[in-house]
Order: sequence, then structure tokens, then C-alpha cells
Amino acid sequence: MSDPGWADYVQRFHAERPGITERVLGRCRSDGIDPYQWCAKPIEGHDGLVMDIACGSGPMATHFHGWFGTDCSAAELTTATDRGRGPLVRASATRLPFAANATDALVCSMAMQVIQPVPDAITELARVLRPGGRAVLLLPATGPITWRHAVVYLRLQAALRRRIRYPNDRALGTRRLSATAAGHGLTVTSDERRAFALPIGSGADVDELVRSLYLPSVTSARLRRARRVLSRRVGTELAVPLRRVVLDRSP
Repeated sequence: MSDPGWADYVQRFHAERPGITERVLGRCRSDGIDPYQWCAKPIEGHDGLVMDIACGSGPMATHFHGWFGTDCSAAELTTATDRGRGPLVRASATRLPFAANATDALVCSMAMQVIQPVPDAITELARVLRPGGRAVLLLPATGPITWRHAVVYLRLQAALRRRIRYPNDRALGTRRLSATAAGHGLTVTSDERRAFALPIGSGADVDELVRSLYLPSVTSARLRRARRVLSRRVGTELAVPLRRVVLDRSP
């Protein structure tokens, strides 16, 4: 699928399933914390403004007093509002309606991998972040996971007849992201990966997990096969590997 095709797909996805990413990741745990807590830790205790780019239903709002969110999905923002989260602004991550140096800190959880075009989003991130500020990205990863969980993912992708991947995988690779960041006065000061455990307690959990995946152009028959693969995991946990990147802007 072309990049514009991905952008259209993501818009439809979130219009039809607002809040689904939070519902799945909010159930994941690693050493007693969820992925959103892990994302918040590098700016924990920060008492200034924290901009949340592509905030979705606003799961990061509870972690910062000065939080404010932006997203281009009306459905996601409505869900965030219904949960008492704000302030909120409807805006694209590639065209933020804020002045330069507008925020002390910034987070972007589980979105940068699909934002189009990603170079524009990183340019905007650097523009609105004040000198000396910090940005944290939470991204999907391929590891670390044990071989048992790797086998489950291989079977899942075989059922789907496609890899689980994103349009910005190459652009967000370690070397390329570091180079892009440096071009905007940003330094990657931390790049960590961590596996979280997602409990799969029922068929409903299986359905929710499959619906939460970005799977453009996958047929209903393949989705049914994917559900059958994951149904064998009911009563167990599935590893969800994530990546956290910390970017600091020079003072």
C-alpha cells in the first residue's frame, strides 16, 4: 500500500475503533507497569507543559499535570473528552497549530510508525519543543521475545499472509532516526526495548487484539485464520514488544 493509502487506512481505522489501542495496551504489564507508564518515566515529575502528539484517546493524560493532546481523529478526541481528558486540539502531527518552542516536553505513543509523512512529523516535533526539552516516542518493536512467543507471531503472520509492519519502519530505524534527529538539533539519548505481557483470557480478548492491529488489505478469511491462531493462546499471555526512544533538544 502506498503512503497515501496508509494515511487513508489509518484515518478509517481510528474512526471505526476509537480507543482500541488504549484498551489493549492498558492491559499489558511488565514489572508492574503498563506501556504508558514506561513511556512517561523519562519525563516523570515534569511540571511544565507536555504536548501529546497523535494522542488518540488520551491515555498519557493521567501522567502529567501540564498535559495537552493533539490528534487528527475526531472519534479519538471524542473518546478522550468522554473520559475527562483535556485540553485537546484537533490537528495533524505534520502541521501543528502552535508557535515554535511551544512546549517543555513531548510524548508520542504508538503513532509515529504510521504518521505520514514522517519526516514532516519529526520536523514539527523539533519545532515546537523548546531548547533543552525532551521528547519520548513509544513504538512497536520486534523484540525482545522468547522463541515460544516468536513462534506464535510467525504463525499469526502466516495466517494473515503478511508481516505485521508499518510504513515508517525504515525511517524509524536506529541509525536513520538518529541522523534525522541530529538534523533538527535533537539527540537520541536512549533507545530501549521491552516486552510486556498481554493476558488473553477469552475469545473477546482475541477479537480485540486482532482488531487493534493495523492490517490494510487483509481479507476477512485471513482475519478468521488469525483469530484461530490466537485462540489457542486463551488462558495464557502474549508478549508485546515495544520500543521507547528519548530525544533531547540542545539547550
